[in-house]
Amino acid sequence: MAVSRASARRTLGQTLRSPRLAVWLLAILIVYMAVSTIVPQRSYRGEELSQWAERYPALAAVTGSLGLHDAYVNIFFLALVVLLAASTAACAWQRTTRATGMLRRLGTIDSGRVGSIRSAPVARIPLTGEDGGDTAYREAASALRSLGLSVRTGPLVTEASSGALGLLGSPVFHWALVGLMLAIPAGQLVRAEGQIGIVTGYEKADVAEEYGVLERGLFHGELSGLVIGVEPEMPLEYIDGGVDRGAAPEVYLRDGESVVARGRVYPNKPLRYGAMTIHMSEHGLGAVVSLVTSETAEESQYLIDRDASSPTGWGKGVQGLYDEAGRELAEISVEPDPESTGRAVVEIDRPGEQTLRSSSLGVGDTVELMDGASLRVEYLGSYARLSVVEDPSVPVVYLLLTIACIAAAVSVLVPYRTVWLVRDEVDGEPVVAVSIRHSRGERSFRERVLEVLAGQEEQ
Repeated sequence: MAVSRASARRTLGQTLRSPRLAVWLLAILIVYMAVSTIVPQRSYRGEELSQWAERYPALAAVTGSLGLHDAYVNIFFLALVVLLAASTAACAWQRTTRATGMLRRLGTIDSGRVGSIRSAPVARIPLTGEDGGDTAYREAASALRSLGLSVRTGPLVTEASSGALGLLGSPVFHWALVGLMLAIPAGQLVRAEGQIGIVTGYEKADVAEEYGVLERGLFHGELSGLVIGVEPEMPLEYIDGGVDRGAAPEVYLRDGESVVARGRVYPNKPLRYGAMTIHMSEHGLGAVVSLVTSETAEESQYLIDRDASSPTGWGKGVQGLYDEAGRELAEISVEPDPESTGRAVVEIDRPGEQTLRSSSLGVGDTVELMDGASLRVEYLGSYARLSVVEDPSVPVVYLLLTIACIAAAVSVLVPYRTVWLVRDEVDGEPVVAVSIRHSRGERSFRERVLEVLAGQEEQ
C-alpha cells in the first residue's frame, strides 16, 4: 500500500508539473475569458442579459447551462484556476528545491560529480609542461575569469561560476504567478464595485446609499466613507497627447477637510487611492434641486441620461420625496426644457393628486409646495457617472506582477553559468576534463569556454 501511495504521489506530481498540462489549462482559460467578454454577465449587466436572452433564446439556453453568465464565479472557472495554480505551485516547488540545492552545493564538488565529469566530459584538454601540468592547470583556471566567472581553484577541481542570483529567478517568478492566481479570485470576495453619479461642482459620500449600482463581495465590509467630488468644469472633448479622450472630469477624494487624492479621470486614466480606483464611465445632464422649508434647505442631485425617444434626446432625472416616517410625499422629476436652453421643467406627482407641472425654470426659480415648502433649482449643468472599485487585493496584485517581472528579467539577464575543470590522466598523460552548464542551455557559452581554454593551451 505504501509503495502504491508513493507511486500515486509521484504520478500526481509529474502530471501537475507537466508543461503540456499548464499550456492546455492556459489555452482553455484564455478561450473561456474571451467568450465571457462577449456574453452578458448577470452581476452587472442584468438588464442587458434579459434582452440578449430574448433575442437569442437557443444560444442563451446553452450559455446559461454552461454558467457563462456568471463566468468568474462558477465552479468550472474556479476549478480551472485552482488546477492551474496547483500545477504552477508544483512546478515552482520543483524549481525551488533544485535552485536551493545548487546554491548549497556552490563551491563544493563531491566524488560522484568528479567521477561523472571524468567519465563523460564536454572536452578533455591536455596539460603540458615539465611540472606535470600544474602550471597549465592553474593558467586554464585563471583564463576563465575573462568570461566574467568567479573562479575557485583546488588541487584537483576548479569551479568557475556566475549568475547564482539567476537560480532564484525562475522559482520566484513561478511563486509570484501562484500568488496572482490566489490573489485575484480572493479579491472578488473582499471587493466592492459600483457606479455613482455626481453633478459637476458637487460631492457625494462613498456610502452604499449613494450608489445606483453596487456589487459587494462576501467578505467586504463598509465602504470607505470618503467624500467623492467632481470639480465644476468638465471638458467633454479633453485632448491629451493629441488624442480626444472624451469627457474628463477632475475628481477628488476628501477625508474630512483634507483632500487625499485628485486627478483628471478618463478612459484608461483612473484616479487611485489605496485600495480605491475610480474610472470614468459616462456623463449626462445634471441638476441640483433644493427642498426648502422654514427651517432647512435639503439638496438633491438629479441625473439625466440620453433617451433617443425623447424630443430633446434626454430623459428625466427622477427621485422620491419622503417624510420622516418614510412615506412618499411626492415623486419629483427634472428634464431639460425642449424650448429653452439652460432651463428645466420640474414635474411633481403627489399620491392621489393631479400632476403639478411647472413652467420653465432656471437656476434660482422655485416651485411652491404645500405647508409653505418649495422646490428651488440650484444648478443646471452636467454630471459624471463614475465607476468606483474598492479592492484591497489590487496593491497585492501589482506587487506580485512587479516581482514576477523582476524575477523573469533576472532569470533571463542573469543566467547561472558554471564550468568545472577536473584533473585526470589519459594513457598516463595529464589532462583536464571540462564540464559546462548554462541555465538556459546557451550553446554559445560552451563555445566561448572551449575557445578560451583552447587558446590557453596554444600559449
